[in-house]
Amino acid sequence: MKVAMNKIQKFALQFDKVIKSSNSFLLIPHINMDGDALGSLLACCLILKEKGKQIKVFTTDTVPSMYNFLPGVKYVTNTLPDSEFDCAILFECPSYSRSPAGNNFKAKITVNIDHHPDNDLYGDLNYVDTGASSVGEIFYDIFSCLEYPMNSEIATNLYVAIYTDTGGFNFSNTTNKTHLIISKMLDKFDLPLDEISRRVDREMAPGVFRLLGHLMENIRIHEGGVATSILTRDLLYRYGIDDADHPNFARHLFQIKGINTMALLKEKKDREIKVSLRSNLIPVNKVAATFSGGGHPKAAGCAIKNVFDIYEAERLVISALYKMLNSGERLQK
Repeated sequence: MKVAMNKIQKFALQFDKVIKSSNSFLLIPHINMDGDALGSLLACCLILKEKGKQIKVFTTDTVPSMYNFLPGVKYVTNTLPDSEFDCAILFECPSYSRSPAGNNFKAKITVNIDHHPDNDLYGDLNYVDTGASSVGEIFYDIFSCLEYPMNSEIATNLYVAIYTDTGGFNFSNTTNKTHLIISKMLDKFDLPLDEISRRVDREMAPGVFRLLGHLMENIRIHEGGVATSILTRDLLYRYGIDDADHPNFARHLFQIKGINTMALLKEKKDREIKVSLRSNLIPVNKVAATFSGGGHPKAAGCAIKNVFDIYEAERLVISALYKMLNSGERLQK
């Protein structure tokens, strides 16, 4: 009796056909890449390298220094060739607007792999699992289904992908399956767990600590448990911090007792204002969507363009947050 294949098994077979029929690959993480997008991408990159494929990794971002120890990080570049690739794989990009290349690349086949609920399904081949803790978890499943041989370097990247997107296994997206995957990897490979947690969670440059203290001291707490914080270019310059080299301040600020919803606004070099949203009360991905952003219900982001006063942008974000609060829509417990 044949056993019906589940969703990931069906996708894995389709993915494998693309891998076998393609020679050149373009790998793209989302803009402002995090540990999940980068770790998943590098794990896939190393698998493809072992299969003798030609790989190009493209992003417009600088790799945050906390991830410089990851195996394969040397393959990340800031140049996008004009040539056509057999296959482009986008990692955790819900739409082309979240891709550093947009859709301005040439590929015979585009593969879109994500776990965000607002994914546009723009690829020739799409896999979106909103129940997965991370894209790293999805790629572990893909590699396992296809019996692709993993080594400690590939496992390290997948571990970092899962570790970072679950907040060190503290967030509500951590499931029994997440722990089972981690257990299986640790059973097979001797991973540098202390270095990973130190680099990602327990190590900050002195200037970063001082800036975090400034943000803590100057956070604005509004009525109803809403908080906002402002990170200007002048502050980054004052504390000697590069754009790519500061941690997720939103996560640290959201630890303040009494806050249920917060927005961290950051001035980018091009005067665009990046907004990181967190909440345990309202679906902030819907708030982000009003600014053409997106993400998860509890953690989302967007970019506000053509508003050159960060304090005006703050007023727009606060208004959108209160509109959602007043709508009565709440996160499911």
